[in-house]
Amino acid sequence: MKKSLFYLLSFAPLSGGDFSKDVISLTPQNSGWTASYAVGPNYRHFGDVRYQGQSQSQNLLVPSFIGGNSLTLPPIGTTGTTSDRLYDNGFVNLDGGTADNGLTWNWGYDSTDQVQANSLTYGATGYRSDYSESSSYSAQPTLDSDLKGAGLMGDIYFAAPENFSLPISGVLVSLSYFGTDQNFGFSSFSGQQQREDYRLDFTDTFDTTGLIIPLRDDYEGTYAGPGPKIDNIPSSRVQDDVLLNTENANFANSVSSSIELNALSLAVGPTIQESFDSGWAWQISFGATVNLYKWSASQSESLSVRVDNQAATTFARFNHKSSQTDWALGLFGRVGVTRELPSDWYTSVHFQGDLGPTLDVRVGPSKYEIETSGYSAGFLIGRRF
Repeated sequence: MKKSLFYLLSFAPLSGGDFSKDVISLTPQNSGWTASYAVGPNYRHFGDVRYQGQSQSQNLLVPSFIGGNSLTLPPIGTTGTTSDRLYDNGFVNLDGGTADNGLTWNWGYDSTDQVQANSLTYGATGYRSDYSESSSYSAQPTLDSDLKGAGLMGDIYFAAPENFSLPISGVLVSLSYFGTDQNFGFSSFSGQQQREDYRLDFTDTFDTTGLIIPLRDDYEGTYAGPGPKIDNIPSSRVQDDVLLNTENANFANSVSSSIELNALSLAVGPTIQESFDSGWAWQISFGATVNLYKWSASQSESLSVRVDNQAATTFARFNHKSSQTDWALGLFGRVGVTRELPSDWYTSVHFQGDLGPTLDVRVGPSKYEIETSGYSAGFLIGRRF
């Protein structure tokens, strides 16, 4: 909390004026107006400060930090049409008559292990990456807190003469200062990106029933042939997807906001005072206040991304600041008790209620509502002149 130091040049108690005969005997009577000054600490409690937070991250188009969808197929064609087919362990290509009869002698294989009783098998490898993402955004939060803290105040009290025509004991002029700040924070936007990498293992089987297959490694037929003929289209194809790797990226925003308020209030109003014991008196004051509110607010938001176990990085940042000075009128009411001390010194304690406006503060996309109505309590020490 930032505190400003105010030097008050003149102050007065919230009490003063005429006491009972026992009290009056302590101070010479004056047929005119007299003044007294007092100063002391003051505890002040405003109403709620309501923070309606709003973020900007959810409006961003967040790119993928881990890649996207991809598909790499081996050059083995489809099972519905004739084509050249290149496998990891051989090939089955077209020859000059394939277009007419679907057969080809332009084929080869790497190992006799691929030859079964009535079939010939080939293998091929491809790769696929599947990307997915999800995000969530919570409604803007509304956070409440109290504005309270210690400050300084000073009074000047003008005591009316005994023959004053109005039923009041005097007029109170009070100046008080109060400074405080408040911090808020929240997170409202988060998401996850995921990429799964697969190896695609293809197994194509060709029917060789009734054929004499050359049983030797690295057999290769040619386009011109001749040689044993097999169907160019496999009789079956099996695809096995093997998960190789999973990569994740998690992102979330963090919003931090603060507001600082300095209030200077001048209260002016009549006072009614009565003594109730030797050296003791109670007072009631009420009237209007002129208030100066100076506020400054700031908000910082960041969107951070963490990929797997790597350190988090900041993808986007938003910073906002605003400040303003507002004047406002209000009302106050005060009750207090005064105790006389030797040599025209006295002490007093009081409780004061204040009625003031609601301040609307904007900082970036967010908003503060400050209720300036509240109460205060203080202890003063002063002297009559």
